Amino acid sequence: MGGVILFSRNIESVGQLRSLNRSLQKISSSPLLIGVDQEGGRVARLKKPFTEIPPMALVGKYFRRTKDAKTVKGIGQILGRELRAVGFNWDFAPVVDVHSNPRNPVIGDRAFGPDPRIVTQCAAAVMRGLHREGVVSCVKHFPGHGDTSTDSHKTLPVLKAPGRLIWRRDLFPYRKLFRLGLVKTLMTAHVKYPDLDEQYCATLSEEIINNLLRGRMDYKGLVVSDDLLMKAIAARMNIPDAVLRFLQIGGDLALICREPHLAEEAIRKTEEAITQKPEIKRQLLRSFKKIQKLKKDFLLSRDLLPENVIGCSDHFKLIEIINAED
Repeated sequence: MGGVILFSRNIESVGQLRSLNRSLQKISSSPLLIGVDQEGGRVARLKKPFTEIPPMALVGKYFRRTKDAKTVKGIGQILGRELRAVGFNWDFAPVVDVHSNPRNPVIGDRAFGPDPRIVTQCAAAVMRGLHREGVVSCVKHFPGHGDTSTDSHKTLPVLKAPGRLIWRRDLFPYRKLFRLGLVKTLMTAHVKYPDLDEQYCATLSEEIINNLLRGRMDYKGLVVSDDLLMKAIAARMNIPDAVLRFLQIGGDLALICREPHLAEEAIRKTEEAITQKPEIKRQLLRSFKKIQKLKKDFLLSRDLLPENVIGCSDHFKLIEIINAED
């Protein structure tokens, strides 16, 4: 097993969460990536007593005014410390979507703002903070969900922007963050970009994942799918087939966030494909090596931090600096 993702439905208390994550690690034959969506603002699976992180739009507003990267990095450190205190080692954050469509129903204040440069600088600071505390970051949603007008949880968004605009605007943060060597994991968008691929959304597009991301942009890290049970995928494709296609075109970890029987079906289908197509086995071995390297870099010799870091006064003081922008 590569890892586990937890949601609010899995979380009851600090003690229960520490115990759950410890148990998961104990029963696994190798160290697990245990992840959660803890962005801040309205996407925060860990509620009080955990520190309430403001929405990233407010963080971006603060940074535009002050250029204070140290405080923004502190946001990442707060996230990292409190996640480590309950056994998480992977945060599906930050969002690096450029919020270019005010009518976007799903991104909005989750993004640092409409300026790709501000998005890049803020994301870099948060990622450095997370990594400093031993938690892997995961930038999302590649190649960009900021200009969509529909929600991929409910339907398939189609973004008709020209490829040159996507490259200049939406891919700007990714290009810069890749050069800085900060991106260890990246999550794909269940969004269709006809100017990049007329047939498939990004998660299932060989043109976008293999040719653009792996090829032109020379990205070497892990590619993670968004939840494949979101309607953008599930309403159009059999989930085991979607998993196999994602892995074949260069994806490394496919997320199925409910319905364990579908995960089991996907594993069986992939195992069958390996026996029939050697190239799939080679691709999966490449993914396995990358996952093992990530675990070696981040997971080994990382103990849980003490519970008293959760919601502590130092964290509250830093958050108050950001909240003063509101």
